[in-house]
Formats: sequence, structure tokens, C-alpha cells
Amino acid sequence: MQIFVAVCQEGSVTKAAEKLFLAQPAVSLAVKELEKECGQPLFERFARKLHITPFGKEIYDYSQRILSIYTEMEAAVTELDFTNTLRVGTGTFLGKMIFPQYVRRFQDENPGTSVRLFIDRTENNAGSLLENKVDFVIMETFPNLPNVCIKVLQTAPIVALCNIRHPLARQEHVTPQDIVRYPLLLRESTSHIHNDVRHYFDEHGILIHPYWESISVSALLNAVRENLGVAFLSTSNLREVDLQEIKIIPLPDLHAQRLVSLYYHKDKKITPLMRRFIDGFEQFLREETLVDF
Repeated sequence: MQIFVAVCQEGSVTKAAEKLFLAQPAVSLAVKELEKECGQPLFERFARKLHITPFGKEIYDYSQRILSIYTEMEAAVTELDFTNTLRVGTGTFLGKMIFPQYVRRFQDENPGTSVRLFIDRTENNAGSLLENKVDFVIMETFPNLPNVCIKVLQTAPIVALCNIRHPLARQEHVTPQDIVRYPLLLRESTSHIHNDVRHYFDEHGILIHPYWESISVSALLNAVRENLGVAFLSTSNLREVDLQEIKIIPLPDLHAQRLVSLYYHKDKKITPLMRRFIDGFEQFLREETLVDF
């Protein structure tokens, strides 16, 4: 199964052999034996390339789940510090602004524990979760994956922001039509905030063309600080900026929410330590909300 999963992930017998430090014939033989055991082909071979079959995709999914459980068992059997170590995946904003304080508090309250934090892009965290390289992921945005469970930990309103020197800051009533006269500063196109904002303007019959798109909350807030346009972020993001420089533009019909959610594989055993970490983090988010609307 380990060899089969490596071939699927590498898309090549040769690359899988290099990754596993095995001879290429040994990898090919292992795949053939698994196909014989399953009674159906796992790959189609044409144009000198491997193409996984629909049946092979099903076996790949089961193999990942079985190997994930095997990894946990192996760690426990070899007496690694398995029960006292957490591997947590997250994104840039949470990893920069929230987790350092919380991890320090959690480790102080739970002596002997170790929290390994993996700050990465969404697609990389998704792969790490499926391959059991992290115990769970806490992020704003995550793909819809089979066998992955979701729990919402925090919701925060999405608001429009401008500099106090911006013309809209002095306008008593602001409409979506007013906002699109100025450069729009949005999160990356794959984020929930971006999609919610685009949907908001679509409902008003307005096609938007963002001026900036960024995975960095800091970049967007700095752009507002320099009066470069109107940004859409959640209220929880405002911990990064001096609110004296920022004007929140009232939009009564903007009801979008930014979510922070927990993602974990349904086959993952949630240990008491994991539960304490998750529950504590949810409480920490409530305590650290700086702006209440």
C-alpha cells in the first residue's frame, strides 16, 4: 500500500522508486501484486504514462486511511512521544497573529506537551491532513474533501474598510455603487471572503474587478493605511492595525461572515490532549476578539 500510494502521488514508477529508495522493478512488482490481489487494474498505461483508474482512486482513498491509522500505531508501538505532541496545520494570518500567543499559553498550562505548527497554503495543508502529516487543520479556507469533518470555531462579520482620509469616510450613506468607484482590495480569489464579497456585489448587479488580491491580511491593511482603496476583511482581522487610521463603512445589507474552522479526518482518533487544545483555542478566539459589532 505504501508503494502504491507513492506511485499515485508521484504519478510515476520511477519517481516513486526514487522517493522510497527502492529499485524500479521492485515498485512495478508491488503494484502488479496489488492489482492481482484486488482483481482489477489500478492503472492504465498509455502514451508512456500512468493514469489511475476509477477503481484505483477508490483503493488509493482506502490505502491513505489505512496507512494513516498504521502511522499512529507505529508511533505508539515505538514509544515515541506520541501522546504529548500535537501537529497542527494553519494559514498565514492565524499562524502569525493568533497561534504564537495561544501555543505559549497551552504549553504553559500543559507541561511536557509539544505543539508543532505548520503554517502553509491551503492546498498543502489539505495534502498534509490526508497523508496524516498533521493531526488537524485550523483555517479560514479549506477545500471540500471526502472523509474530512468540519467544526466551526469562530464567526466574525465581514466589513468594508477605508482610510479616514478616503472620500467615503466622510460620506454619510454609502452604497455598493459608491464603493466600486474606487479600487477594491480583496483576499485571494479562493478565499471565502473574496467569494462572499463578489456575491454581495453580484446581488446588486455589479461586476467587480479587484485592484489587489492578496493572501496576506497585513498587505491589505497596509494598503488601506496608505489610502489605496477599499478593503473587505473580517472584524477579527482588525487586531493587526491601529483603528484610529481606519474607517468602517456601514453597509447594512452586507451579512457575510468569515469562519475559522477545525478540519480533521473522520478516521483520526481525537485524543484528550487534542480535545483540550481545540476547546482551549475556541475559547481563546472568543477572548481575543478585539472589535465587537
